[in-house]
Amino acid sequence: MSRHSRRLRFARARRDREPGVRQFDGAVQPGLPYRRGAEEAVADAAPRAGDSGVSGLTGDVPGRVLIVCTGNICRSPYIERALRQRFASLGSDVVVESAGTGALVGHPIAEPMARLMESAGIDAADGAGRRLTRDMVTDADLILTAEREHRSAVVSLLPGALRRTFSVRQFARLLGQLEPGAEQLTLPDLVAVAAASRGATPSQGADDDVPDPWQRPDAEYQRVIDLLEAPLEVIATRVGATRARPTDDA
Repeated sequence: MSRHSRRLRFARARRDREPGVRQFDGAVQPGLPYRRGAEEAVADAAPRAGDSGVSGLTGDVPGRVLIVCTGNICRSPYIERALRQRFASLGSDVVVESAGTGALVGHPIAEPMARLMESAGIDAADGAGRRLTRDMVTDADLILTAEREHRSAVVSLLPGALRRTFSVRQFARLLGQLEPGAEQLTLPDLVAVAAASRGATPSQGADDDVPDPWQRPDAEYQRVIDLLEAPLEVIATRVGATRARPTDDA
């Protein structure tokens, strides 16, 4: 049995056996029991009706990724479209969407970011800010956020989504520590493996965040792109290689 298979089996067993424990990247959630140990990162709160922590996606498709920032006009649309382009180059049909916790609804991608995207060959047309909703979170197999505060906002909408919500740089770091698997995983299984290793990997604090460039000099937009280059490559490679999830597992 590969290391990935052992981690995945352990993650599932731990989650099902101890549903009353939840950890949030090293910080225990208020009002919930605390257990020490690296494996606690894969445990989650007891699901409520309509709040199982399992995505609502159905059908024989690779999966769905949701990107979250604040306004949905700078960081998240860049991440969304950069990942989409990378997935397409790999022949992956993974769906990528984005939204904002305080979205400028209907606004196009910020001009400095749009200009940089176009110069890099990434389509920036027809962007329109969208506000994050519970349904979006429910439908996603993986939620990636620009900052830790966005991760908290996602979990406040749907506590059961904790185990599939990461900051972008955090998720890339976790994936980078995993050995290549002997078999392809579905996206939910890859996310479970990453979540299982989260408790054993110290948080990088602010280094896991991508700073907001909104209304700042153009150089700050370029800095965002530079910070994301390596993480997005790791994520695209690993997520783009996931296999389709059978309909009866959706």
